[in-house]
Amino acid sequence: MSVSFRRSNCERNGASHRCSKSPAASAVPLKFFHKGLNQMSKLLMFAAMGFVPALMLSTVSADDHAGMKKEHEAAHAQHDKWAAEHAKMRVEHLRALAMIAKLQAHIYEHEAELVEHDEEIRAHEDHAMHHGEEIAAHENDGDASNHEHLEKEHAAFKSEHDAMAKKHDEVKTGHDELHAVLNKLMELMKTIK
Repeated sequence: MSVSFRRSNCERNGASHRCSKSPAASAVPLKFFHKGLNQMSKLLMFAAMGFVPALMLSTVSADDHAGMKKEHEAAHAQHDKWAAEHAKMRVEHLRALAMIAKLQAHIYEHEAELVEHDEEIRAHEDHAMHHGEEIAAHENDGDASNHEHLEKEHAAFKSEHDAMAKKHDEVKTGHDELHAVLNKLMELMKTIK
């Protein structure tokens, strides 16, 4: 059986060439086709031979990858631990800021007590001045009936003054306690890097 494949209809012959229209002139026997298939199968075989060792190498490097995977898992575990530690630190920071806010609120409250006490002192001083004026007027008038009223006013003034002295001692004690805590805190802050 003679099956043939066509080559080009034109063949070169030295300087001149001839083109043939007949299919028989351009036919190539099938044996050349088989020769091409044979070369193709050799190429496929060489490619497969190169691929199999590559598979074997990938199997061998799986042990190396297992070590890398373990290192990645250890790193991820460490990252999780660090994140948990950071979360705990952040909670501690927030609580510390809340304590600082309470301390600041306490300082503001103490400051408000001082302002309030200053106003009480001013009002008490005003009361003392008016009481002094009443005493001076009484001494000029010599009216004995007014003397009992002045003694009651003076007893109220003295009671008010004693209450203010007590409040001043409380404010001063609160101030001293607050500043003792603040001084300790400032000393502790010096040790923080």
